[in-house]
Amino acid sequence: MIPTGPRSMNQGIPRHFRTVEVARMLGVTKRTLNRWIASGRIPAPERHPENGYHLWTSNDLQVVRNVQAESLGRWYGW
Repeated sequence: MIPTGPRSMNQGIPRHFRTVEVARMLGVTKRTLNRWIASGRIPAPERHPENGYHLWTSNDLQVVRNVQAESLGRWYGW
């Protein structure tokens, strides 16, 4: 089993975030994240081996934030 949640951080194990947590941090919906993955806009994070749920790392989160920033830059002409 892959540890998730705050307890895993205290044990020195990399923290994995659930899709709903990532969506909240980014101000988007789970559906939006899944659409971005399906369209290739962002790379898919690894999946939990038992239930198939996405497991997002802090690196995955940073990649999505960068994609968001680039999109906003193009939208606003930065």
